[in-house]
Amino acid sequence: MAITTINQENFETKVTQSSAPVLLDFWAAWCGPCTMLSPVVEELAQEHPEISFGKVNVDEVPELPDLRHPHPAAVQRRPAGGHVRGREV
Repeated sequence: MAITTINQENFETKVTQSSAPVLLDFWAAWCGPCTMLSPVVEELAQEHPEISFGKVNVDEVPELPDLRHPHPAAVQRRPAGGHVRGREV
């Protein structure tokens, strides 16, 4: 399954209103761990089509991560039904 680029315009429909679990990858080009984790997220997206995967570039949409986590780089959060069920660093 493809990974969706999440931004201010599609966050509500792709994340909050999603009927499937969502894994968001908050990343930045300057973040080394983010770059290293990207292939893992892409592989997981292929292996788990039942989960919606999204990427949020914290430099392009800095206001969006602030709504969800104070330190977004290299953090994945799994909203389900509009509620965060878990997070991993």
